[in-house]
Amino acid sequence: MTSSPVSLQLGYFYDASNAQRLAGDQYSFNPDVFFSLTGDDGGFVVGGDLGSLDLSIQLKEIKIPTLVIGGRFDRVCLPKYTLLYKKFMPQAKFIMFEESGHFPYIEEPLKFCETIETFLSNN
Repeated sequence: MTSSPVSLQLGYFYDASNAQRLAGDQYSFNPDVFFSLTGDDGGFVVGGDLGSLDLSIQLKEIKIPTLVIGGRFDRVCLPKYTLLYKKFMPQAKFIMFEESGHFPYIEEPLKFCETIETFLSNN
């Protein structure tokens, strides 16, 4: 696969123009590692080593404060799957970012920082 990091990420955003924030020296993407973990079509279907991993039953056992964050327009971890954390981790705090895809910290940075700061100060 010869796609650039930015072209791989365009579908991960609520606003695709935010993908340029991932470009540059600070962002590196190793397709060999990514596709060995997710399988040949990792951008759409998780396979490879991650495809058979299911820890959902154990999530209820987590005793430390946990924050689950999701992006309403995430096409990688679809909101319907992110919402399953409410079922598997009823003890967790859940926040959905309404104007984000897979990267809420890029698309809604102020809300993201406030959410993390509030969570950490309350726990």
